Amino acid sequence: MARKEQLDFIAKVAAPAQQSQQKHGIPASVTIAQCILESGWGKKALGNNFFGIKKGKANVPYVEFTTHEFKQTKKLEEVDQFRSFGSLEESVRAHGDLIAFGRDGKGGLRYAAAMAAVDDPLVYALRLKECGYSTDPDYVKKIADLMKQWDLTKFDERSKGATA
Repeated sequence: MARKEQLDFIAKVAAPAQQSQQKHGIPASVTIAQCILESGWGKKALGNNFFGIKKGKANVPYVEFTTHEFKQTKKLEEVDQFRSFGSLEESVRAHGDLIAFGRDGKGGLRYAAAMAAVDDPLVYALRLKECGYSTDPDYVKKIADLMKQWDLTKFDERSKGATA
């Protein structure tokens, strides 16, 4: 993929990611990096699902496709059902809602530890992984590498009083 196409993709994802940050506090830089990683720069976003959000028990439109999951460091291929969205923007909104309001098996907020760390994008990404967001053992490194390579923190909204 040409660098211009990559920059265009980042620009396309930036506004919805920043809207998610304004609504939920989720760092736009991490949302953009996740979108790049999980959709292969938008090339693997079947059903406009840019984050690999699974259907679960919800009665929502979905697509089935083969994915990779890690079980104790072993990479396995499996077919699963993933939510389908009308647009990139809808996918980003659903991602933000999932992180902010998603429940664990006990009724608690599944990603509460990540949401408590939104002021530090790298700590936030680490907490997401610890909360079970991804099974990939290298997920945080991949997110951090994308954030650094593409200077994605420039898209983060700084809190009042913060310095750039």
